[in-house]
Amino acid sequence: MRPGQALISTLIVGVLGMQSLAYFTGSRLYPFVNYPMFSQSWGPPIEVVIHQMHAEMPDGRRVNVSADYMNLHAFAWRELTVRRIIAEPVDGPTHDLVEEHRAESLLDVLAAIDEREGQSPVALHFTLDHHRVVAGEIEKSTDYQTLVLDTAADDE
Repeated sequence: MRPGQALISTLIVGVLGMQSLAYFTGSRLYPFVNYPMFSQSWGPPIEVVIHQMHAEMPDGRRVNVSADYMNLHAFAWRELTVRRIIAEPVDGPTHDLVEEHRAESLLDVLAAIDEREGQSPVALHFTLDHHRVVAGEIEKSTDYQTLVLDTAADDE
């Protein structure tokens, strides 16, 4: 081995040795640190919510009302349809706008179901599957919501 190669090899072994020493002993001799910032998660937890909507028909059938069913992109279906329908009521200046958006989205869903199924649903059922990554663990929870529809107006 030539002297240049031996020097480079010794330098590489020394750097790896110092990094290993820092890792196993927890010492913080810069730049040989044990990278504690990567040892746990920081910031808000990562959360994914999977939305599902089913229409309950008068004959008892349940129809899966998905983005494909509505001929919408998944984002538009989730954000502009499902989330608007199940949005919590708000007080203040945006109340009327939220309720207007809810009504528009609900009418769009009901029109699509009526067109495809030939009848209006009696209820809409929503399932929200929450998946959160907190401190390296996955937490799962499910929320169920039902919106009973007023069918008396249709019968008149």
